[in-house]
Amino acid sequence: MSYMTDLSSLGSRSAAVWTRSAASKLVTGDVIDGLMADGTWARVLPGICADGGYALAPAQWAFAFALASGLPADEPARDSPASSLHAVPCARTAARVWGMPLIDDDDAATGARDRTNHDVSVWRHVPPLAFTVGKEPHTLRRYRLDLRDHDVVRHESGLWLTSRERTLFDLARFVSLHALVCAIDHQLHLGLVERTDLERLAHAMPRRRGVRLFTKALALADGRAESPAETIGRLVLLPVVPGLRPQVILFDASARPVARFDLADEELRLAVETDGKAGHAGTAMAAKDHSRDRRAGSLGWHTERVTWFELRRTPQAVVRRIAAAAERLRAGQRPLNSR
Repeated sequence: MSYMTDLSSLGSRSAAVWTRSAASKLVTGDVIDGLMADGTWARVLPGICADGGYALAPAQWAFAFALASGLPADEPARDSPASSLHAVPCARTAARVWGMPLIDDDDAATGARDRTNHDVSVWRHVPPLAFTVGKEPHTLRRYRLDLRDHDVVRHESGLWLTSRERTLFDLARFVSLHALVCAIDHQLHLGLVERTDLERLAHAMPRRRGVRLFTKALALADGRAESPAETIGRLVLLPVVPGLRPQVILFDASARPVARFDLADEELRLAVETDGKAGHAGTAMAAKDHSRDRRAGSLGWHTERVTWFELRRTPQAVVRRIAAAAERLRAGQRPLNSR
């Protein structure tokens, strides 16, 4: 197969993702079929193509979803995106582009597969689109959200999508309370959103779907949390140990830092260390953790370690264990598993 047409313009405005109809303006259908057949191009969605052999980044998937929902690749919105765009990635799709943690997104601990659901805001009714990635079924859902110009921003990739603030607000329609708090904590911790802006957004849309969950999540959010595991640990344990605070630093008698605890109750001298999905793997890390626990123990502190799997699969068992340790500490006794 040979052709003389320069195809480099395809996807130049949409992160190397383009429509078959755009390609058909440059080459014939037989050429397109040939490029697909030999793996030079890949079918991403019905009518949407990309270069073959590459895993698409979140922004590329979002472009593909927008193109599949009616966004013209050659008509980028500029001054008034909310009124001129046909499709705007939102909610879970926008959250992935912004790098927000979705704790139920392919979570081995729970078996959740939230990553198979995708969201785009459209200005006319478009039915859901079912497609597969490998052998896994996915669904692109299209919604009619009331977006204003300040709700839509341009990503560094060139993609127009919902702002970080509006993305967090819309997530309340689709994810759990814990997942939403994790996302808010992440953005607050990195200084990418301001709490006052989120509060203002909730106040401006008092009757919108999800606003109650969003308001509750915002009240529970604490930007000091450095990981979803810390956020989940805090949410699970605060009802039984209300004195827990994130990122507490323990100093020795010489004012040297001994430890920085994920969560700690300074009155009880109880610390809770949470391991994320990857955990603290390796003998070197395990030895470091145990050494720190012993040093903290010599200063009268008790440390409990909780894994991601425990937090997600057996949270009540975690609550019982930490509550029992706290109760013994309140009574002036050493917890049963103390060394």
